[in-house]
Amino acid sequence: MEVKKFDLKPYARVINASLLLIHVIYLAAFFYSGIRIMMILNIFSVTTYVLLFIAVEQEKSVLQLTVTYLEIVIHMSLATILLGWECCFQLFLISAILNMYCLKTRLRSLKALPVAVLLTMVYCLLKIVTFQHSPFYILPDSTKLLCGLVNTVFAFFLILGYSEYYFRVIQCHFDVLQKRADVDELSSIYNRHRLNEILEDWHEQAHDNYRNFSVAILDIDDFKKINDTYGHNCGDYVIKKISMILKERCSDDIIVGRWGGEEFLIIQKNINNFYKNCSVLKQLLLEIRSTEFIWEQKKFHVTVTIGAARYETEETLQNMLEKADQKLYNGKANGKNTVCY
Repeated sequence: MEVKKFDLKPYARVINASLLLIHVIYLAAFFYSGIRIMMILNIFSVTTYVLLFIAVEQEKSVLQLTVTYLEIVIHMSLATILLGWECCFQLFLISAILNMYCLKTRLRSLKALPVAVLLTMVYCLLKIVTFQHSPFYILPDSTKLLCGLVNTVFAFFLILGYSEYYFRVIQCHFDVLQKRADVDELSSIYNRHRLNEILEDWHEQAHDNYRNFSVAILDIDDFKKINDTYGHNCGDYVIKKISMILKERCSDDIIVGRWGGEEFLIIQKNINNFYKNCSVLKQLLLEIRSTEFIWEQKKFHVTVTIGAARYETEETLQNMLEKADQKLYNGKANGKNTVCY
């Protein structure tokens, strides 16, 4: 049930490597064409992306994204002015504008709308400048067509790359939020909210398909005494350790979670023989009872009481849980450390 945090570093490496490769190709092309200014500009860009690998490995994503966008804007602007609009370097600016709102998720201080407006103004200004003035370098039509096609492909895949990158960012945050919504922070097992969702789902399946399931409420015996004797931190330790034991019992047909305080809920489905299935609860009780707890070099044992109830046809969830709670109460009244069903 633990959510594995998504590693964004591989995507950052791929994006950085892709941009580095693009500028290496540009450098070779401008070297072959003898366009000295563009050669120098791309040497600067290649050096920038080589150094950005350090930022990627140190997970300085804000620095990487900021420098990347600055490089794109500077390179695109100069390339458009020097080589002309038809070479399509301005398409990289469009990709920068489209990704500006994604960039905001990493740069919280950045005002996405003003920056996007500024980039749009730069785009429009470049269009006006290239319309009124001829480019510094006059390229053959075939070269301009080839350059335009190549830049279109590069810009398209850059947009796809950043879209995938930020999809993973969003997915990562969603998984964290989902875990916080479904998993109890202390015990790292399902919380009451998630358990209620599972109960409602299983109850509906049982009602529609006549499938049986059971619930059991497990309560730590004399938990207040543990807190009073060893402290509340020790009480948290006991809850965590019992939770670990319960997690080992989890399967497709057995779900466990923290019901509240020192109470846990165990849900078993697809049960053919309720009394036979209660043997699982007895084994669980024995395992907890035999487990040695050690807190600040003090050893002690913990017992639990379990009350179980099975689903009866047309029975409500509330009634089923009340039956399990009554069985738990009976077990407590009769000496604790037992399974009542």
